[in-house]
Parts: sequence; structure tokens; C-alpha cells
Amino acid sequence: MLKSISRSACSDWGIDDLNVKDVDVTIKIGIYDPRALNHPTLETAKAVVGAFDRVHRIFLAESNNSVGGALERLQTLRETFTERVLPFNLSEDENVRDAKVINEKINLSHILYEPYVRVSFHAFRGLRGPGETLYGSMLKNLLGVIPDIKKERFHNKLSVALVDIMEATKRGLGQANLKKIQILDENIKNAKIDLLSK
Repeated sequence: MLKSISRSACSDWGIDDLNVKDVDVTIKIGIYDPRALNHPTLETAKAVVGAFDRVHRIFLAESNNSVGGALERLQTLRETFTERVLPFNLSEDENVRDAKVINEKINLSHILYEPYVRVSFHAFRGLRGPGETLYGSMLKNLLGVIPDIKKERFHNKLSVALVDIMEATKRGLGQANLKKIQILDENIKNAKIDLLSK
């Protein structure tokens, strides 16, 4: 099913204008711990990468965290890597721009800014309580663009931090074009992907 989704995804999802040869795409995957099953599977990543079959380059992006290095965690998706689809460590990028996130200067990677198209997967993180569903969100996944490993310092002001990140990268809430796409995945039912576009 995922293969057929990716073949016609751009026209079906209304993102043909983003799937063009002069565009680069940054996909923030949301792999906090590759041993857990709370991140998009390889099949889901392949489907989304396949939907952008005309773009110049696709960066599968993560930053270092307390579990490990970004490139190490991205190895779960190594089957998608090509000359055009590249793993990218947001923590090691030297081409950065200063951003203010809750009154703190943060260096954000250049691949988060225009003209890049940014895709953020829904990141499932935990249970709210006994018998409750997993929580997480496409926007919460954006906290992972912060390059250092102590991202939890922003958890108590998460909504402000996320708005600061989107505004810094010219993706403020008023400018964001959020298109929710649901894909059935073997491990994560109804995984949602937000396409934050021009």
C-alpha cells in the first residue's frame, strides 16, 4: 500500500508545487531512540521520500540527543540513502543562523530555512496515563532541531519554544501551510505528517 501511496502522493496530497527539481527537502524524522517503536518505520520514510521524486535533494535530519548521535540513529533508514537522499546531523552543521528560542540564542541549521521544504513526522513519545493513547505531535518533533542534547529545558515552555523556532525559520503559524496526511503504517497506525511549506 505504501508504494502506491508514494507514486501518486504529490498529486493526491496537493503538493505538486513542492515536488520540483530546484527544491531541497528537509525531513525531520523524529527518531529519539531507534530501539523504541515510536517513530516512523522504514516503509513510511520510503513512501514520503518517494513522494518527492523530482526534488534536487532530500535531507533526513536529526540532531544529537541524550540517547546518541543523529547519524547513528538515522541508520535505521539507511535503505533510503542515495546520492540524492542524505542523512544529516543538525548538530554538526557549521552553516547556521542565530535564532532566539525563549530568550536563548540557538544556532539552527541552514537546512531549516527557505528555500527548503520542511517535513516533520508525527513523533509518538509516551502515554499520558494508564489506558491512554500515545502523545506527541508534528510540531513537538521540531524541538529536535535544536542542536544540543539538553532540549528538555524547553519542555516547560514548549509551545513558546516551538513558535519561536517556526518564526525564526520563517515558518510562523500564520505563514505555515499545514497539510495533514494520514498513512497507515505497520507499527504506528494513522501516522500523521505535517508538510510545512512555502
